[in-house]
Amino acid sequence: MPMALQDAVPLLILSACVGVGGFYYFFRNSFRARLIEDMPTSKVRSAAQGYIELAGRALLMDGEPIRSLLTGTTCCWWRYRIERRGSKNQWNLVESGVSDSPFLLEDDTGRCLIDPEGADVTPFVKNVWYGSSRVPGPSRRGGGLSFGIGIGIGLGSYRYTEEFIFPGNPLYAIGLFRSLGEMDHQEGRGEIMRNLLRQWKEDRPALLARFDKDGSGDIDMGEWEAARKTAAALAEKEYREIQANQVPHMLGKPHNKGQPYILATKEETELKDKLRLWSYLALFLGMAGSGLALFLFLGRFAG
Repeated sequence: MPMALQDAVPLLILSACVGVGGFYYFFRNSFRARLIEDMPTSKVRSAAQGYIELAGRALLMDGEPIRSLLTGTTCCWWRYRIERRGSKNQWNLVESGVSDSPFLLEDDTGRCLIDPEGADVTPFVKNVWYGSSRVPGPSRRGGGLSFGIGIGIGLGSYRYTEEFIFPGNPLYAIGLFRSLGEMDHQEGRGEIMRNLLRQWKEDRPALLARFDKDGSGDIDMGEWEAARKTAAALAEKEYREIQANQVPHMLGKPHNKGQPYILATKEETELKDKLRLWSYLALFLGMAGSGLALFLFLGRFAG
């Protein structure tokens, strides 16, 4: 095979891949921009069940705060990446991870639980710095930047990246919205009841002392039914106490793969304009890659 033809094959494959990828992201980003433009923004309190758009601000749930893995920064959501410098100054992925802990979206009518698993997230902050070990040094661990973009001087052999959504950040979301129905309540009460009965079985002396009314040293069917009724009443009480402090709505990933799940710390117009810009750049790359691939094919193979 002539050398010129051998050289043309890798370039042909690369340009064809660029062309296909460019057109794919053009249609993907154009679809999302149109979706954001056409979908009305719902309010949490009056939102319909199903695929909707919400806008508000991010908040932490009560209890243990969410902390990023690399720096221990308190946030609503984090994503990290550790890369190592390889040959030809290329960065190779060593480790990565993303938060799946739920947080809240709040608007002027109420709060909605956000399950970030599977979401396409546009973060508020992206911090990048460098070091000489796989694990970031103590100067960064437990700290982290709150605003802007932290760029290291690039002299280390490792590059660390952390992205965040912080409490109070504006939050735009498109996903599957649902409120807790009676089935959810029944499942919640049932789980608490089963746990109570399991705990009682494990402490047999206490179980006998509480429910062995005839002193036989065993729990008969009637006594076990009394234990079940007691567990059901306690489960009902505990569940109502839990529900009083719970958010009754949740937004998560849609079951339909054709419906994107989007979380972004940008206003709707800004996000839409950004998607359109990226779609135009992708279209340019698609046309350029496809044109070069066609030129190489006609020049090297069709001729």
